[in-house]
Amino acid sequence: MFIRGGQTNNIIIQPNDFAISFTNYDSSETHAGIKLVCTIGSDDNPFEGKSFGFLGDSITHGLDPDNSTHDHTTVLPHPWANQVADALGANMINYGVNSATVVPVANHPTPLIEKYKEMSPDLDYVIVMGGINDAFNQIPLGKMEDRDSSTFYGGLHILYKALAQKYKRKDGKHVIVMTYPRYDALHTVRDDVTFDQFVQAMRDVAGYYSIPILDLYNNCEISPFSDDEFEYWIENNASNHDGLHNPHPRQSAADIIADTMCRYLKSSYME
Repeated sequence: MFIRGGQTNNIIIQPNDFAISFTNYDSSETHAGIKLVCTIGSDDNPFEGKSFGFLGDSITHGLDPDNSTHDHTTVLPHPWANQVADALGANMINYGVNSATVVPVANHPTPLIEKYKEMSPDLDYVIVMGGINDAFNQIPLGKMEDRDSSTFYGGLHILYKALAQKYKRKDGKHVIVMTYPRYDALHTVRDDVTFDQFVQAMRDVAGYYSIPILDLYNNCEISPFSDDEFEYWIENNASNHDGLHNPHPRQSAADIIADTMCRYLKSSYME
């Protein structure tokens, strides 16, 4: 049964929040030692047993910047995508690939405009976040009218349209676009093109296809511009101490991304 406000099993519920009864709940940690992230029980839980697919790059994959090896294979103890699925009682497949781009780039993994074809057709929720490596590799931004993979805008059109057609709303499927948290080390991509414009392209094209957006860029509640102690991201270049940040979230930032994602899903898809 839902409870609005009050207290249940020593968990304080804010007036506008919902909770479901908990059993043998430890208020500090879950059984796996992970801090509770917006967890909900099975009763009336629309996510219970649903299948989530996360499509993206190393940030989605869960690369651990504190323990990264030369081949970038080490993942965080608790990647944000795994936390989301665990908190919601859902199943998940992580299709995130290190260095992945939206459009084809030489010597990079399969681009997302092709990678989505490998995703299971049985997914209920598809979360996609891609583009930071396109910006890093100075892929032309292009314009909203583009429809081919020679520009970032064109690649987004190919990807988002294909996902909307593969996972149709009439079949009970949901596609959600996530933007990245802010990234101070890549402000200017090329000439007068900024990373802000790449993120805006994600918003523009998602909106064109009426795909919902979780905008971490503006609504993550953490930012490299206030992270002077490098609590959420490690320093981008520790040798010259330029004060800029690596784009890969530390565990503390991954926890916040997971919590933000859970709260978004809860507010958007729970009646």
